[in-house]
Amino acid sequence: MLQLLQYGFNPYEDNSALEGSIFADEKSKTTNIPTSLQKDQQLPTINQQVVENQKVSVSSEIAEPSTIIKEAILLTLELKVDMMNKNSFVQYKSRIGLFEKWLKEKEYYKESIIFITKKIVIDYLNEVLIKTSARNRNNSRTDIASMFQLLEDNEIILDNFVKKISVLKSVPKRNKTYSQKLEKEIYKHLEKVDSHLFLFIKFISYSILRPIEICRLKIEDVELQDKKLYIKAKNKPVQIKIIPEILLNDLPDLSKKDPKAFLFGRYEIGEEWDAE
Repeated sequence: MLQLLQYGFNPYEDNSALEGSIFADEKSKTTNIPTSLQKDQQLPTINQQVVENQKVSVSSEIAEPSTIIKEAILLTLELKVDMMNKNSFVQYKSRIGLFEKWLKEKEYYKESIIFITKKIVIDYLNEVLIKTSARNRNNSRTDIASMFQLLEDNEIILDNFVKKISVLKSVPKRNKTYSQKLEKEIYKHLEKVDSHLFLFIKFISYSILRPIEICRLKIEDVELQDKKLYIKAKNKPVQIKIIPEILLNDLPDLSKKDPKAFLFGRYEIGEEWDAE
């Protein structure tokens, strides 16, 4: 392969003219190593200009500097921070950071980004699988594939091979549910001890909202007259839900509260709370 490259073969261009000049002799085709490629033998003079041009092309591609792993990862993080929401970026940065740490442990970190192969990524994902779970392994694969896609889009690598790595089947573990008797006991306890948390749980139960969606709710997102909630949902910019009557009866007067305050403060409704 090295000899072929020295003669001017370029995997990114048409080599038919060069092949014709080297393999013109039918006898050379029957041997394992063509006589035209024997060490110290002169290249046939046919199409010599084509060969010289291809030599220059290959040399320039080989000489082109490649981005090291550290720089490639840093670039993707700088780009991703403006492409993802805050929570998603924190998870993405964490998983890429663990991959980066593993590359350092394996002493790959100072290599070029093109040094990383599909086999290397699979080895890392296998370690994640053994230490954690199939779900975490699949999430790591998704984030690494996203990083390599960004590198491909910016022409730092030729191909995002990570997306070709298969996704493993992940069986979620079902949480044990409370019995109806225990539920009633919990409700009675919260009603006496922590009515604030009790109302939060009602929002989950009656409005069918994710806890994080309730945490994001602000006073301005609640319209008591129209009985509407304006929610920043996971899959939509804004989602409108009707407030059930059972929740309306538990909500205090919000007219004097700061519209920018969280609906659920740390200890009470509409409390000023410097939190994200």
